Amino acid sequence: MSPEPSGFGNIGLPEGHAFPRLVYHAPTGIIIAHTRPLKRRLPSERLSMRRVSETRYALIESFPPEVSVSSFALSPTAPFLYFLTETWKEIGDTVGGDWAGLHRFNLDTRQGDMLARPGELALPAPYR
Repeated sequence: MSPEPSGFGNIGLPEGHAFPRLVYHAPTGIIIAHTRPLKRRLPSERLSMRRVSETRYALIESFPPEVSVSSFALSPTAPFLYFLTETWKEIGDTVGGDWAGLHRFNLDTRQGDMLARPGELALPAPYR
């Protein structure tokens, strides 16, 4: 028998993460948790979800440690969660990052889409 995870891991949140920001999406009855790691230099923030009737969270999208979910928004009527990711790296004694993408996640089907990423945004005329 394996030992129970410590901290928030026992409810399905990422191991070593804490300080969840919780948001309730009434149309789907889903709670979203935005967490960050306690002991990492890189942000590596994550989103997890669970229905009100469930006891454990499930991770929304799996990213490598250098990718962090910086912010998110929920549609007030549709089952969509939108979020931004950033890619981080250590540069000497500092940490630097850049945006990685805009994502849409369907809370009902648990399927995600990348809506935009660097180099794919077209600027309207006359901007270059």
